[in-house]
Amino acid sequence: MDTMIAKDTVIERNKQILTTTIEDRLVMMNIEKGNYLGMNAMGKKIWEMIEKPRTVESLCSDLLKQYDIDLEPCFTKVTCFLEQLDKAGLIETKDTLSV
Repeated sequence: MDTMIAKDTVIERNKQILTTTIEDRLVMMNIEKGNYLGMNAMGKKIWEMIEKPRTVESLCSDLLKQYDIDLEPCFTKVTCFLEQLDKAGLIETKDTLSV
């Protein structure tokens, strides 16, 4: 955990995480750690987008196509969010994308 997340970092969901949707929010729980996190609509969107392994750069590229935001603020906000997910054990990170 506590991985430095860069543009070429590969991220994916921790498959052991339980999730449920309550209204437009996503609630997630890491049973192993006993912690949970609630996500707003944007967090839920990112969670859906990382169902399969992908780079942070790819994730940001897709977000830029859907939302009116510049690259650097997008990257900064996304990496901050992903670092929170990583600390909570909700995602897994790798240095390269396996083929």
